[in-house]
Amino acid sequence: MKSISDASRAYLENEEFQRRFCTGCPAIHVTSPSFSDPGDVTCPCDFDPSDEDCHRSDDYEDIVALLRETDLLWGGVVTCHRVSR
Repeated sequence: MKSISDASRAYLENEEFQRRFCTGCPAIHVTSPSFSDPGDVTCPCDFDPSDEDCHRSDDYEDIVALLRETDLLWGGVVTCHRVSR
């Protein structure tokens, strides 16, 4: 486990980031709506990019690493949380 600042954690947990990160992922399955079915969007890792089984987990880890570097540059690691990986 490594540390990450409050600011970086807020970025990673932001709904907009999570939505855009998952957009276009080939692992996401979309069922189109019909009269009898409202449709559905599913993800094998439940839309959690920190999950090791995420199709784009390598991209997510790259983003986390860059945020950690940014934290070091501005001193943001003074207030930090632990993240897996």
